[in-house]
Amino acid sequence: IEVESTLRNETAEVKNEVLNKFVKAIHEGLEYNEFGARERIEYIYRNSRLETICFDYLKVDDIISGQITEDTYVDLANVCAIDERRTLNDKYKKRKVFEGLFSATKCTGDIKGNIKIKRQNKSVTAYEREQKVELDNQTFEKMYDVYCIDETFAYRILTPDVMESLTELGKYGFDIEISIKDSVIYTRMALGPMFEPSFLNKALDRDSLYTYYCVIKFVVYLTESVNKSLETFVS
Repeated sequence: IEVESTLRNETAEVKNEVLNKFVKAIHEGLEYNEFGARERIEYIYRNSRLETICFDYLKVDDIISGQITEDTYVDLANVCAIDERRTLNDKYKKRKVFEGLFSATKCTGDIKGNIKIKRQNKSVTAYEREQKVELDNQTFEKMYDVYCIDETFAYRILTPDVMESLTELGKYGFDIEISIKDSVIYTRMALGPMFEPSFLNKALDRDSLYTYYCVIKFVVYLTESVNKSLETFVS
């Protein structure tokens, strides 16, 4: 038991060292903490309403947080939403509803508009389905569906640069969802478990590093882009 505990502690130390350097390379204001403020992240995730399928509990770890501009603070974490059901023989069966990267950032100013962007043919509520917006970008619309009650607000958020970035991510198969609700930008990507021991054993695995780099860099870029776009927007 003592050996196992020592190995876990050593792994945690290596993980903290490697990943702190990694996130600093993405943005100097970011810091890594394996567990961090898990309860706060869970509350934020539930409030995002990104999940349209019921789940019972959420696992949260590998938290990345920090100030990326003078006015913008970002939280990113690996989350796993679990649905637990009782079977006929009185046992419990667990099912992963979602697992991957989740992020939340506060918009500059008080914005009342709500918008949701999802890969095509993903589940939405009946209310959201009635709010589907058609945009003048066929390449983008082949990959994503946009739901917003205010078409002007949707166009304000989805600038040509943002749509181009989302399209590029879509080409790599990233299952990304974005929601802006009550002045907060929420994103999630179904990447599976991130930064697990297999990643540390291949700390210089360029494919994994580049994937995580692109994803986290996009979250930072999206936040800065939306805030810039909304600077003069009056909701």
